[in-house]
Amino acid sequence: MKRLVSLISFAFFLLLGVILALLNPQAVMFDYFFKQASLPLSILMTLSFLVGLFVAGLLLSTRMWSMQWQISKSTKKLKLQEAEILQLKKNLNHLEAQAELHQSTAAKSTQANPLVSIN
Repeated sequence: MKRLVSLISFAFFLLLGVILALLNPQAVMFDYFFKQASLPLSILMTLSFLVGLFVAGLLLSTRMWSMQWQISKSTKKLKLQEAEILQLKKNLNHLEAQAELHQSTAAKSTQANPLVSIN
């Protein structure tokens, strides 16, 4: 469906460009830095449109590169934090196991010697 909409919009804009070219066949003088050229108005409009697309593409690509850099930086930071969380969980499990072992040995020593009380 997306491809069909894309194809229809491309055909529409191509037809629109051809109609504009047919309606504007007159030649106009185009002055650029050291030279002049006589170009059909439709060609000049097309060239200016393409230059605008190129400049917009450059601006968008720099913005995308910046965002990709931020994403990779955030991903690295996230991986470090995930590793830290995993290490903390391991430490917590180890401490809980030691606490259980300490409690079980304390309970056994209390059962063995009922005169000793734990405060």
